[in-house]
Amino acid sequence: MSAGGIQNKYSAGSEASLGTSYTAIELKADGTLGGQKVASQCYLDKLLFTWSSISTAASFSWYLAYDSDGKFPITDPQESISFKDGKTTSPAVKVNAFDLAGAAYRHTNQGQSVFLIAKVNAGSAKVEAVLLWRGR
Repeated sequence: MSAGGIQNKYSAGSEASLGTSYTAIELKADGTLGGQKVASQCYLDKLLFTWSSISTAASFSWYLAYDSDGKFPITDPQESISFKDGKTTSPAVKVNAFDLAGAAYRHTNQGQSVFLIAKVNAGSAKVEAVLLWRGR
């Protein structure tokens, strides 16, 4: 639950492989992870990352955008973020979470997607991302 008793909804991206160039990941209703398309007017609360298969990468950079080309950002770029230890037993994973402070999101198309634009500093890694949001 978030402030005011309004329940968070979520949009998820299927597992994606990242390299050293920015890659767009659509955060949407996902058949595996569930979730819903982002409402045309909502508040963005948190962005959660689960990392696996990290090969030589030590950090990552990301931002949210209205479009898959990343030309219209929703958030400022976050650069050179270190992976945080998550589950350390096999298979080990790294995790990160970012508070988006209820950033207001508005799009004229109902159910318009939000795109995570992300890359790693070296090598490659696999990521699953979940965006928590609530209606307004």
